[in-house]
Amino acid sequence: MKAPLRAALLVPFLTLSLLSADPIRQHPKNPHWFEWQHRTIALITSGEHYGSVLNLDFDYPRYLQTLADDGINSARITFW
Repeated sequence: MKAPLRAALLVPFLTLSLLSADPIRQHPKNPHWFEWQHRTIALITSGEHYGSVLNLDFDYPRYLQTLADDGINSARITFW
């Protein structure tokens, strides 16, 4: 697996843990929300099928920029 591909797959999963020593956690007063750095936060997720990100024509920079532009702060890849 090429290094840019590995980085593109790992960045969404590692970003929160690298930015703060405080982990994201369930909001103490509202279990439908999360709390991070003493702020209420909603995780807005994009999900892609594993096959789409293995496609050599997949434009990772454009995809990740689109996620950022749309305010999406989480991503996941499904294997089935």
